[in-house]
Amino acid sequence: MLIVLTGKYGAGKSTVCRAVIAEARARGLAVAGVTTERVLDSEGRTTTRQVLDLSTGARAPLNQYVGPGAGDESTPNWRFFPEGIELANAALRSALAGPAYAGPAGTVGAGKGTDLLVVDEIGPLELMAGKGFREALPVLRDGRYGLALVVVRDWLVGYFARLMERREPRVMEVSAGAAEAVAGEVCALLGEACRPPNSATTA
Repeated sequence: MLIVLTGKYGAGKSTVCRAVIAEARARGLAVAGVTTERVLDSEGRTTTRQVLDLSTGARAPLNQYVGPGAGDESTPNWRFFPEGIELANAALRSALAGPAYAGPAGTVGAGKGTDLLVVDEIGPLELMAGKGFREALPVLRDGRYGLALVVVRDWLVGYFARLMERREPRVMEVSAGAAEAVAGEVCALLGEACRPPNSATTA
């Protein structure tokens, strides 16, 4: 199952991701992928972001706000750090090799992958320039996960969906004040998409 979270800046998409991650771990499910954490200045503005590997807990600086036109070609306001990009792509690649994914009964490749795969977020750097979290697209198309939760900017959702080929994403919009309700809806889907630990894998 592939779920896309979209919505305006600050609506709570990352909040939904954190709530679903916490619920999956509470159920004993395997969690992999990456999230980003904002570092704010004294006025509440994002100045830098860190990337977090959900499997290992490792962190690295991802990007820094440098002002209009001073950043990278695809993200003119932001400058990206190679160490953050490398950590994220390594985390995404390793998600396919995880031993804990049971998968639905009879699933081809069951036993490799992860129950919950999170990618927060995919943007123009990945979709327009083939950079950034570039490993996310092939991993998401591969499908060795129970449920994948991906944050995509609203104006890029259609383009992302086309790149998923035969995997049709379910799109959920997060609006102001609705993060808790959306998180509850996604958590309810965990039971459909992911088998409990130690459950039988035969049909």
